[in-house]
Amino acid sequence: MQTYADKKSCQIWTGDQWEMWPVSAVYPHRRSALFRCHECHGPIVLMQESKDGRNAAHFEHKPSHAGCSLVHRYYSGIGSLHPNAVRDPARSTQLAFADYISDRAAEEIIGPVSATEKERLLLARVGQGSYRKKLVARWGTCSVLGCGPETTLIASHIVPWRECETNDERLDLDNGLLLSPNLDKLFDRKLISFSDTGALLVSPALAPADASALGIRQEMRLRKIPPGLIKYLARHREGIQWITRIIADAHFP
Repeated sequence: MQTYADKKSCQIWTGDQWEMWPVSAVYPHRRSALFRCHECHGPIVLMQESKDGRNAAHFEHKPSHAGCSLVHRYYSGIGSLHPNAVRDPARSTQLAFADYISDRAAEEIIGPVSATEKERLLLARVGQGSYRKKLVARWGTCSVLGCGPETTLIASHIVPWRECETNDERLDLDNGLLLSPNLDKLFDRKLISFSDTGALLVSPALAPADASALGIRQEMRLRKIPPGLIKYLARHREGIQWITRIIADAHFP
């Protein structure tokens, strides 16, 4: 039998995809974010943790839906989408939503850790602290361009910090690249990626003229591939039909 604990996480639209977040982390953004039930995709109301601590932060359906297993009293036993399912927005105004996760929300995603570990994780989220120092030690210069200056380079997670499955992944050196600002933003928005051999891949959503103006060139590639990067690169590429180097001539100048 499921309990309200199954409703402690919900889906939130982060600009280009739905992601699972703890309700406690979504709650501070409830007035500006788009969120839904992760089972039936129906509209929900976010509930704060009770002052006495007896009930954790969770969501309730609005309205209830007999086709969702998380509405226990009314569940018909046949799963289905909510009649008023919250759909992908046709045009998102939340493209930068995940760039502005509040510290409170970040702490909820991290979970209970020591004060020292919390500081390391929060600094890694913004590309600072020991995480950045280790990436600088590994790469020295931009992971693609081989240039600096170091102060302009960004310690970029391959699998985004918020999407990591564990805190160990958030601090894993293999889950990071050191990128110039242009490349970092394109990589973060999944407009570019890299193959297992380091070859540059481009999303069809990046117009050729924009790629050219931003300095994207067909011969770009990661300067080296530490073995641990491969599993993270594979996850970064998921869900997109990337343009490969073989057919890239029409996409690049």
